[in-house]
Amino acid sequence: MEIPDRRQDLLTPILTTCGSLFDIVSIHRYPINPAQTTIAAAAADAPNLQSVIAHLQSILAATNNAGKPLAITECNITWDGDPANPVLPASPGTVPAGLWAADAFGVGLESGLWTTVFWSTREGWTLGLFANSTGTPKPQPAYWAFDLYAEHFGPTLLLVSSVPPGVRAYASRNQSDDRTQVIVVNWNGAPAALTFSVDGLATVPTPPTFVLPALSLGAIEIPDTGTATALVYGETQHQANLPPQPLPSH
Repeated sequence: MEIPDRRQDLLTPILTTCGSLFDIVSIHRYPINPAQTTIAAAAADAPNLQSVIAHLQSILAATNNAGKPLAITECNITWDGDPANPVLPASPGTVPAGLWAADAFGVGLESGLWTTVFWSTREGWTLGLFANSTGTPKPQPAYWAFDLYAEHFGPTLLLVSSVPPGVRAYASRNQSDDRTQVIVVNWNGAPAALTFSVDGLATVPTPPTFVLPALSLGAIEIPDTGTATALVYGETQHQANLPPQPLPSH
């Protein structure tokens, strides 16, 4: 578990002394040691991130900087993407590392971060959104995680009231306010049958059910009227070098 070390709190003296000079407060975050990038560690990091953000926001409040934009301007599951490193199940470039990226972005949205910036686009190591290869660079799982947010997540956040164990969900309404869009992360080692119920609308859509494969990421579109659709990205798509694929309802 990541616990902020208050002995290394540099923000409090800086913001107390000259906080008025800062327009945005930003940090970098690489939470997991490269030798410990297991699926369990990656899956457990979302609540750690929530704790870190809450701690930073408490510092802003205590130094009379409450409301000032807070940002993570560099992040990845780990800081060392040397291809010579042993490849663990959640090392950079793996599907679990992509699920971690989806969680990190979703938690940032829910926590009101000004921005979450992934490191990096492309480089000689495996940390990039694109694999460092000749010809057309191959999108990595983290790229597809962000692509699903870009294409299937709206500007209005919604509260997710409940999820089954091992599943995380981040919900929104689209720009036209005529559909609910949900990014879902299944950290379980088995498929998860998920039924999506939307409350608070004049006409409640029929709850659709989709089965997300083990260790996969989904984007669910639930129109106020009409048929719900979903896309899925997991190990099958990664190994076939495919983008997210349609997922039938059940």
